[in-house]
Amino acid sequence: MKTQYTVPEVVRFLSASWQAAPESVCPLVEGHISQAYSFRAGDEKCVLRLAETDANFRVDEFAFERFGEIMPIPKVREIGDFNGEVSYCVTDFANGKTSNTLKDEELAEALPSIQNTLAATFHADISFSTGYGEVNVLSGSAKHSTWHEHVKTVEKTGVEAFKANAASIGLPTTLVDAFFEQYRANLSFASEERRLLHGDPAFDNMLVHDGQVAAVLDWAQLAYGDWMSDFARLDFWWPGRYGEKYEFAKKFGLEAEHLDEREALYRATNALWTIEFADKAKSKETAQWLHEHLESKLVI
Repeated sequence: MKTQYTVPEVVRFLSASWQAAPESVCPLVEGHISQAYSFRAGDEKCVLRLAETDANFRVDEFAFERFGEIMPIPKVREIGDFNGEVSYCVTDFANGKTSNTLKDEELAEALPSIQNTLAATFHADISFSTGYGEVNVLSGSAKHSTWHEHVKTVEKTGVEAFKANAASIGLPTTLVDAFFEQYRANLSFASEERRLLHGDPAFDNMLVHDGQVAAVLDWAQLAYGDWMSDFARLDFWWPGRYGEKYEFAKKFGLEAEHLDEREALYRATNALWTIEFADKAKSKETAQWLHEHLESKLVI
């Protein structure tokens, strides 16, 4: 559940712990599970985030420490206890617009930098680690022995559970059957090449300033696996906005075998997990988007 602290409560905390100027505390666009505020501590501008646990903050810290030299990941300055009930994280502030809010001409200017940043993610050195799927930040490795094993976690949730989620938000449960069929038909084409994945790249997790990527935010879903999983997620939500998959693969020397089948696979898994999220998070906005766009993600 998302935290619901007021500006005065945040001001009191920042004034006491960071000597922040009260008038500098300003709410920012927030994530699904955290609140965010910018503030000034002396001459430096920072961001405070609040969440029920520090788990996602620890992943951001891991991402900065491991990959901050090859891409603009805000430095994590401090993680701690906010009030005995929730956790906080303070990071450096990065100026810019989220990539999903860029106008067409702004996106055209920024697209080379966005693509270079995505490619830097996929080409990051992860030889220090093992495994596939979401990363344990203490070990730096992931628990699954293959990428296929990780992708198949959708089966552990099961058709009936996803159907219950779909019914709860008013979607035809037959769509769940169709996406499971699409998933099964394309699973064998997934690449086992281990690449660093953001998990939820671009959109509101990428800040752009003066045509350049200024920050890559929120690494909570950081994983190792098939790069097409990340790229297909971009196309799932906003087809074509961040480039064409074959051109991108060729330009950056990435595995290009069976791209259509891999995209179909990740469209299916994205559809299923988004149905679950919309129901469990009670996100009316996501549910409405699914009603308008979900059927277009089926590959007939």
